[in-house]
Amino acid sequence: MSTAATDGIRVFFNPAFADRLFSADSELINKRMKSNPNLDPEEINGTMFQYVLIHEIYHQIYRHMHRIRMKPETASALSNKAIMDLANIACDVEINRDIEYQLPKFEGCTEIIQGMFDKRFTHETWELIFDAYNTGEANPPQTTKAPKGKNPNQPQ
Repeated sequence: MSTAATDGIRVFFNPAFADRLFSADSELINKRMKSNPNLDPEEINGTMFQYVLIHEIYHQIYRHMHRIRMKPETASALSNKAIMDLANIACDVEINRDIEYQLPKFEGCTEIIQGMFDKRFTHETWELIFDAYNTGEANPPQTTKAPKGKNPNQPQ
């Protein structure tokens, strides 16, 4: 495992990746200091690690491991690496969007860690995102920038 993962119960981190997350806090500090020169950098320490930990916990909250086994297109292809990779991308797009839109503290973290973000999907579940990618209706992102601010389709 090169980054972090969950088996639906436990969360695992590659120690070198976790160490890089703490180093990435400096990039987040630099970005935020541009718009808020009075920012206390100590407020940011550990934010990138927290972001990834929350990301893995969202997989558990959303029951992605279970739902992947329930969706016919993925259940019948559990040993197909390409399908499982596409399902994981769709799950990550759903999670990263929700973290960025729901938790302002983590705004910009997806971009810094080069995570999956697809602004075309503002409220869809991973199943619908997967279907769009799997049918070719939408190409999955390599890595994309997360938009700043709230979800434009979210009620104010």
